[in-house]
Amino acid sequence: MRLAQEEQQGNTLAMDQAKQKWAEEKHKSEGDVPTIADLTPYLGDWTTSFNLFIALGVNYKITPISAFPVFCVFCVFLRLD
Repeated sequence: MRLAQEEQQGNTLAMDQAKQKWAEEKHKSEGDVPTIADLTPYLGDWTTSFNLFIALGVNYKITPISAFPVFCVFCVFLRLD
């Protein structure tokens, strides 16, 4: 269970970093909110992890650029071993 929690925390951090990169590259304002599709190109190695958690029922609420951080609305903590 701890592994899944750590993975979820990493996902949240990766999503927030992707959101910031997206905003900078696309010249977005503080009120803009990206979609997961907008952020996918910026997730790099985390893309597979996000897809797994989404398939398991995790719903991410992506906040506006000015808000920190992206957070998980319904987090499922499962053993991934």
